[in-house]
Amino acid sequence: MDTGVETSGNGTQPVSPSAAAGWTVRLNPRTLWLAAAIGIAVLLAIVILNHVFNIVVLVFLAIVFAEGIRPLVMWLHRWKIPRPLGTALVYLLLFAALGGVGYILATPLISQSAAFINNLPTYANRGQELLTRVQAAVHSNLIAEQALQTLKSQGGNLVGQVVTFLLRLPVSIITGLFYIIFILTVAFFWVNSIDALKPFVVSLLPGQIQVRAAHVIDEAAHRLSWYVRGLLVNMVFIGVTHTLGLLVLGVPYPLLLGVFAGITEAIPFAGPFIAGAVAMAVALFAVGPGKCLEVFVLVVAIQQFESNVLVPNVMNRTVKLHPLAVVIAVVVGGELYGILGAILAVPVAVILDILVEDMLAPLARHVSAQVEERQQIAAAQATPETPADSAAGTGP
Repeated sequence: MDTGVETSGNGTQPVSPSAAAGWTVRLNPRTLWLAAAIGIAVLLAIVILNHVFNIVVLVFLAIVFAEGIRPLVMWLHRWKIPRPLGTALVYLLLFAALGGVGYILATPLISQSAAFINNLPTYANRGQELLTRVQAAVHSNLIAEQALQTLKSQGGNLVGQVVTFLLRLPVSIITGLFYIIFILTVAFFWVNSIDALKPFVVSLLPGQIQVRAAHVIDEAAHRLSWYVRGLLVNMVFIGVTHTLGLLVLGVPYPLLLGVFAGITEAIPFAGPFIAGAVAMAVALFAVGPGKCLEVFVLVVAIQQFESNVLVPNVMNRTVKLHPLAVVIAVVVGGELYGILGAILAVPVAVILDILVEDMLAPLARHVSAQVEERQQIAAAQATPETPADSAAGTGP
């Protein structure tokens, strides 16, 4: 019987636990070449992604957008409308809605934007004067004085950045239009080919995980679709409430600030604070401290309603991400790729959450169970027989 002990001419030496459990590490030339090939492939993938990162981001945005409109296309398909025609009808509906809203809002939005740009130097000077007065009031506090000095320099830099952005705006608009056309094109083909593409992708995987992989793809599509719709609801609600609230309070440029608030809502957590800070700054420099306080109360009320009603009922139930995971994802995405990274953080976190929950975690549990079973078998084989066991085995 194998007792898990090796015998030599000098006596007995206990076998190591790894050997008793059947664990053996062997390095042969084929393994080394395979490891080197994997390392080189990973490095090449990183280099290629670094050079085509913008294209990868655009494709990802197109997929997210496609999953957002796919339920509507499928609803049209149930009414015997072919998918390409259904996708084109959805596009026409979106263009008509955006065109109608743009036609209604274009004139006041342009006039408010022009007035804001003309008054921006005046607001900047008022801000500098205010900071100078505050700096004189806290002259004895070195830390506060240094903070205010930094704020003054940052304020001047911000004005310069705004001017630079306005000068580059025509080129940015042309580039943005190209990106929009690219996203719409990729989304069109994605919506109309996903049902044929999914079986092909699943068939490339090992047979034992094909069912789970198909479930992962379906779950990712479902959650991304609801994320897009929930995000649109939040953006419209925030934009409308900010516009109406600022209009009632008599704050200048209510439509411009409301549209800005709706757009920044795409940035999780940070977006509402950015929009609120801009609205408060405009109220402070254009009207006065009292109006700034009123805007502060309005912004807090809107954020409380959003945090306690919209986000739990519209986003959390569909995205199914813990708030802490969202915060970490947004911080990491913003640190790596700025505002774009913060915007894409939630969709990426959704996909990673699905992969971990439905693929990696079950695989890890399966491997762990197999390892534990092998260890138990090896331990049972390595246990020596006792005299009582031998006597029981011989019998009368």
